Amino acid sequence: IKYRLFGNDPSSKNAAVATLKTVFLAVLKMYAPLMPFVTEQLYQDLYRNSEKAKSVHISSWPTAISVQGPLDISDFNQAIAAIDEVRKYKAQESISLGKELDSFNVNTHINLQKYGELIQKVGRIKQLGAVGSRNT
Repeated sequence: IKYRLFGNDPSSKNAAVATLKTVFLAVLKMYAPLMPFVTEQLYQDLYRNSEKAKSVHISSWPTAISVQGPLDISDFNQAIAAIDEVRKYKAQESISLGKELDSFNVNTHINLQKYGELIQKVGRIKQLGAVGSRNT
């Protein structure tokens, strides 16, 4: 989500930050029995002012978060494979992961309509295509 955190869309950035805070708090609560001192310090530093409980150890256990809408992500593993393909290419060519590519054609069979924008943003690609030659 780095592209969302450092991007120009304030709504997207705020949603990403809120999600990170929620997930990190849940992780702290789940680790609290195993790492009581570290999790308590992090809770006090990061969440004490916004949470009702005085301690992570007396706070409520994390609850399940439901996803709204009919999201079909059954083929999301192909998006991950395509992102991995971009990263491997950059590593093999000694290109920084942060450097933007002018174009890249993925070999992974993927629905570009559905995941193309995500792959472009995560992989830092101006123009994304399917199967063919790759140009930086």
